[in-house]
Amino acid sequence: MGHTQKSRSQDAILSDGSHEKTYLLGSNVQSREVTHFDEKGQPKDSQNYDEGGRLISEDSVQPNGDEESKIYDHDGHIVSDQKTHVSDDRTRFDRWSYDAEGNLVWHLALTGEGELLSDWYKVGYKSKVSSSDSLGIVRPHLSVSYKFDEEGSGRLEKMVQHTSEDCNCNLEPDSEEHYNFDGMLDEKAEIKYVRDKNNNWTSRSVFVWDSHSNTMIQIEQDVRKIEYY
Repeated sequence: MGHTQKSRSQDAILSDGSHEKTYLLGSNVQSREVTHFDEKGQPKDSQNYDEGGRLISEDSVQPNGDEESKIYDHDGHIVSDQKTHVSDDRTRFDRWSYDAEGNLVWHLALTGEGELLSDWYKVGYKSKVSSSDSLGIVRPHLSVSYKFDEEGSGRLEKMVQHTSEDCNCNLEPDSEEHYNFDGMLDEKAEIKYVRDKNNNWTSRSVFVWDSHSNTMIQIEQDVRKIEYY
């Protein structure tokens, strides 16, 4: 309609040494995040606030590496409390989730490579917040995530992404596989890149798996021109 709005972030160091990042749309505050640090300068906890200053979530990391993430409703009550414990050798991850009354509603145990060791779910429980799909692990060149179904049956779907060593991040996967609630592979995609000397892709071809012929079929090709100056 001929109108434009600019989004931006504003950083500040508070008097106690914490870091505040404010997100704005035009001149209006959209959200705010405050991060506190330990004596070694490592983040130890963070709080997220909405445009009205209401606490909506917070995350914390214990000295032993254990993590906790809480989500709050409009009245300030906890609706989701998720805890993660990492083994000393980082070969096992345990995650627990609790409801508003502090009752355990699910538990996952994973290997350091994201393979499922065990899981438990309180059948019939339906979360008041959107189901998370970040219940797995992220490693260089590998991302494995799990998501519980929304019906409260406790079934899990799984997504696996692989990234080649040519890319120094996990944002441009070379392959992706999706496993349904029965643990069966039902979708698979492969992406082939041509990269320039700065490791940015200039051509990208997308292939998907055809289960009937058991072959990969190209469905898309993207080309982009990058100018450096």
